[in-house]
Amino acid sequence: SPIASALPLCGTKELVLTWFVETQASLILHDGRFPTWFHGFISRQEAEDQLRDKTLGNFLIRLSEKAFGYILSYK
Repeated sequence: SPIASALPLCGTKELVLTWFVETQASLILHDGRFPTWFHGFISRQEAEDQLRDKTLGNFLIRLSEKAFGYILSYK
């Protein structure tokens, strides 16, 4: 598939989204909804803003726009 051939390379946001939808989304969806810790495509700054007023130990998972994978943001 075109996605499989692109996997070793850093991709664009569109390729990452396709990878996520085709291979990952069904693994984390529960009753048609994503968990509260999953935030999709948000920037580092947006993640920091969302965690700013949270207590230590809080986290969120977001998608990387530049590579296939996830980013853990935590406080």
